[in-house]
Amino acid sequence: MRSIDDGGAASDEPAFAASPPARRHSRWRQLVAEWWARARSRRRLARLDERMLRDIGIDRARVWQETRKWFWQP
Repeated sequence: MRSIDDGGAASDEPAFAASPPARRHSRWRQLVAEWWARARSRRRLARLDERMLRDIGIDRARVWQETRKWFWQP
């Protein structure tokens, strides 16, 4: 064991294991929020008509390819 400046002892565990639970939970919340946003934007993309797709420069094949991905896939 190593000692730290405040007089306590630090274990030999990796730094990420010592991170506060709130920080770990916030990372998971952020990841889940990203997944929800990705899924929502893909659903919206799938609902666009041909005129709207032409406006943004995407063809129906690209829409199909993007909307077939799972929510965790970038």
